[in-house]
Parts: sequence; structure tokens; C-alpha cells
Amino acid sequence: MYQTYEVHSGDRLVGVRTASTPQAALFDFVRSLGCPDEEIMKLSPDVISWRGSVFKAVVQDSTELHESHTSGGARLTPR
Repeated sequence: MYQTYEVHSGDRLVGVRTASTPQAALFDFVRSLGCPDEEIMKLSPDVISWRGSVFKAVVQDSTELHESHTSGGARLTPR
């Protein structure tokens, strides 16, 4: 089953990926940055390191996803 994962670096959200596992989401994210597989260090099933940066995958909560799309976030309005 595929799930949507948030990719975090420290306390910063750096990406969102849909994958079957947290590790697959992380690999997909760093590969999109141009990272070759041999430079990735697996630290745990949901954490990897690449060039000193540590990335963690967290399942995206469906209520957070719904709230982010329905709350009054920044909107562009024509002048």
C-alpha cells in the first residue's frame, strides 16, 4: 500500500513523496536532487544521510493534509 510521506531535514519540511515505504520515499527524494545510490547512508528504516544532511520520512497525517488545503493560507489575488 502506498502512503504519502513528508521528508524532513531537521525541523524543516523539504519534500513530500508517495511511496510504499519510508525508505523508498527518502531514496526517491534524494535521487531527485541528483544523489547517486552509493552516496546514501541508511541510518534506520525511516532515516538516511547524504553528504552530511540527515533526512527523515514521516507519514503525512490525512487531517493535516485536509487542513492545509482548506485553511486560509496565503492566496494570490489579482489587483
